[in-house]
Amino acid sequence: MSEIKNRIYKTELIEWQNVKDLQPDNLKLPYNYENIKNSILKYGVSKAYDVCILDGNLYWIDGHTRTQILFELLNDGVKIPKKLTGNFCDVKDRKEAIEILLEVHNQRQNPIAIEVLNDFIEVECIEVNVDSLNVMVEQVDLEDEEHEKTVQELTNMIAFSLTDEEQEIWLHTKEKIGIKKDKNAIFELIKLFTNKNI
Repeated sequence: MSEIKNRIYKTELIEWQNVKDLQPDNLKLPYNYENIKNSILKYGVSKAYDVCILDGNLYWIDGHTRTQILFELLNDGVKIPKKLTGNFCDVKDRKEAIEILLEVHNQRQNPIAIEVLNDFIEVECIEVNVDSLNVMVEQVDLEDEEHEKTVQELTNMIAFSLTDEEQEIWLHTKEKIGIKKDKNAIFELIKLFTNKNI
């Protein structure tokens, strides 16, 4: 007879800035980045991270994107607690930790039926950002249209990772031009460059 194992062996506050990544920065496409960021700004950190210990170091099993957002908010001057809640997951090695990261924490969530969601929101008198949810609309044409919109958004997206040294240079550059948001700072630099070369 098989047995289900409870892998979470403790929960405690962790210094989130010291936790290392198992996954590459560009593993996930940032579909929900802004929605997650807005949720954190509105509700704070309301979900515990999943972490594991490998060779004496703490690694993220779940929470990579949230952590990127927290670092961005920290750079923008938002006050964030030094310690956040972590669930410690028992893993035998790096390979198993990565398998859990990919197979447990990156599965597609069950979609929400839009009609039921609308009724639920109305009955409970709540406000939620429906665009941030995995909502299923039962019309194929709308799904195709949404897919095209997503492809277009990704086509217009610029994504890259900075080294620590590059991050430091970027922060100083944004300070110098007086703009905190990355996108606005990039366009300001493009305008400055274009004006000098006309």
